[in-house]
Amino acid sequence: MENNQLNQVIQDVEYAKKCIHQVSIACRNHVLTEKERASSEGVRFGSAVYGLTKDIETASSCLHLLNAYRNPEEYKEFLEKLRMYADPDEDYSGSICPPSSDED
Repeated sequence: MENNQLNQVIQDVEYAKKCIHQVSIACRNHVLTEKERASSEGVRFGSAVYGLTKDIETASSCLHLLNAYRNPEEYKEFLEKLRMYADPDEDYSGSICPPSSDED
């Protein structure tokens, strides 16, 4: 049941990502006038949409990684590559699945 719920959340976030992308394109191309885009409100709106775009991408990546950790056999190749490219200077102590320290 938990996997189904996680998959639903992933689908919801992916849908939100699509919607945010569509809003971004629409506002750059035709919804806002040039004067509106240059106004304080337009600039703040543009900044907020940009932030949403970055944040939704981070949320999506995190959910996909959690899904991979839940299904290690299905994502075995991906997880092996992920561990291979792990930054040795990064602190993974809070990670669900920290890379093994082969050097110890």
